[in-house]
Amino acid sequence: MMGETGEEMDATVLVSSKFRELIGTQDLSCERFCDLPDAILLHILEFLSTRAAVRMSVLSKRWRHLSRSIPSLVFNEASFFERSRFLNFVEGALSFCDLSPLKVFSLSCWLAVDDESRVNSWIDAAIRRKVQELRLSLIAETHPPLKYTLPCSIFRCETLVEFHLESLLDFRVPSFVCLPNLKVLTLHYVRFGGDNSLEKLLSCPSLEELSLKGCWCHQIEVLNIRAPNLLKLLIDKLFAGSDRHCQVRIHGAKIKSLHYSGTYGHDHTISCPSSPVEAIIAVFNPVAKKPEQCADHVFKLLKDLSNVEHLTLFYGGLQVMDERQDLLDSFPVFRSLTQLKWAISPMYLDFRALQIMLKQCPCLRSLVFAGGLIKDSEMDGWTWDPVPQCFLSSLKEIRICNFTAIDTALLAVRVLLRTAEVLEKLFIHCSRGYRNNFRGKLMKRLMKLPRASDQCAISLDFREECSACSSMDFDFFGWLHNLRVPSLVCLPNLKVLTLYNVGFEEVNSLEKLLSCPSLGELSLKYCGCRQIEVLNVGAPNLLKLTIVHFVVGFNRHCQVRIHGARIKSLDYYGQYDRDHTISCPSSLVEAVIVVFNPVEREKSDQCANCIFKLLKDLSNVELLTLFYNSLKVMDDRKDLRNSFPVFHSLTQLKWDISPMYLDFTALQ
Repeated sequence: MMGETGEEMDATVLVSSKFRELIGTQDLSCERFCDLPDAILLHILEFLSTRAAVRMSVLSKRWRHLSRSIPSLVFNEASFFERSRFLNFVEGALSFCDLSPLKVFSLSCWLAVDDESRVNSWIDAAIRRKVQELRLSLIAETHPPLKYTLPCSIFRCETLVEFHLESLLDFRVPSFVCLPNLKVLTLHYVRFGGDNSLEKLLSCPSLEELSLKGCWCHQIEVLNIRAPNLLKLLIDKLFAGSDRHCQVRIHGAKIKSLHYSGTYGHDHTISCPSSPVEAIIAVFNPVAKKPEQCADHVFKLLKDLSNVEHLTLFYGGLQVMDERQDLLDSFPVFRSLTQLKWAISPMYLDFRALQIMLKQCPCLRSLVFAGGLIKDSEMDGWTWDPVPQCFLSSLKEIRICNFTAIDTALLAVRVLLRTAEVLEKLFIHCSRGYRNNFRGKLMKRLMKLPRASDQCAISLDFREECSACSSMDFDFFGWLHNLRVPSLVCLPNLKVLTLYNVGFEEVNSLEKLLSCPSLGELSLKYCGCRQIEVLNVGAPNLLKLTIVHFVVGFNRHCQVRIHGARIKSLDYYGQYDRDHTISCPSSLVEAVIVVFNPVEREKSDQCANCIFKLLKDLSNVELLTLFYNSLKVMDDRKDLRNSFPVFHSLTQLKWDISPMYLDFTALQ
């Protein structure tokens, strides 16, 4: 288990360097280091990987004793080239460690058909050590779906404070649930059953934070959440099936924060308590799917949130209400609302639902247009009638992001300035790049606009030139809106870019973002590009690329062309019938390819062509991992097998997860 020689001293160096970092000095002798109490050394070990911490046991008896008491165990199969090594390491580490209390147990791995008892024994071992934080990311094959049941010991662990589960598996909760100290519960991408046991888990007495993301509840009509101490709730797209409807009823009187996103056509309604302080609501107008019912759904949500203090709304959530005069006439009053934010998409100032809502916010102090603001009509004399009460008495700050400086945007600013009588600050963040001389002209033009408030100051910010930025993450807790990239992108030091659940709309400016000169790592996960046929990734220093389920819309096809000559690592996961092809460079050293066999038989030939092209482009790779389904569709394609590429540089080939048949034609 600990026999990978040559790395023990690396672990020692890591520990001593971490200690120097913590105490802020480089003057550290071996004697001084060894004189530290066990508690401090164990704390330092927490900063190391589990592999490095276990290897410290070879240094001395004292280190062996400390290594057996590691308070955090993190196992990730992705960090091992061979599955057998990962399995052996986990088994060895768990048998090596003692039964001292465990703060964190994290397990991320693939599940094969015969892995249930093995994985459950690992989890049981963590439960016996009175684990406080349990994190499970279990990925299994979906064709056919793998049946896996979590051990019952999880639901009877009295020391468990946090439980995080991410898995495309059926989630079965036993009839008896006893988690008196559970405060944080995260369930992502799991499939709920139809019994009442789930409600027992969601109603634990100490539960304070609950996150349900991408879960399936097609057997549930009503889901009750009764946690009496629940403070924060996140619900992101609960799928109920094409012809079903699921209600989520929240009975916790203490909830302070609610984040909800979903499409009405496949989602649910929520009965909210009267106490949330903060809420983020994104209900998207379904395409040709019951917009009338969607409007009723949005209206009910807003009515239940009428006592909220901070509210973020996405434009699509109110768009469906603009033609519903009956709803606009009975719009709720938000007497406690002090901050209102419109996110992502540009807001039209003459949008009727916006006017009605501002009228119903008498105490509003801050108004944010995160996606920009324009006025559809070009009538310069247009104004609100009547002017919202908050513009006359309470509104102190307005912030406009993604400002475009076009006439309709300037007209919107003019209307705001001449109606907000107590405004103190107007922040404008420009989304496009301008020459320095134009910036001055824009500021002069803004300063000449008439203002109802003598105290109002205007601040301009051109933040797209963020040269200090070295990484960027977009995670809109679900695919909420399209990502609009300005025409000028200046990120000279951007090294890591992660786009998660983001929709792409326009290709030219997007390609500028994906081609930043210093970009070394790029990750595109669950993104969509419905209007893009060819996407070029031209970052000259790109070393690592990850693409996971790139959705392009029905009956469309998107090519991703990689032009970076230095790229060394490619991880690609996708299902051909909604994905794309990739043109790969010749510099790749390592590749992981997962192309799932489409369910429709008529698309198997196209899938086989896609896989064949990928393999042909990867013919110079040195380390290659393939999943069984990726070649299964090629077994009957003699034309492809006869022209199979030669892998002259390949030194390691790995077939993962599914059992491989030795007489499989494509393997031969």
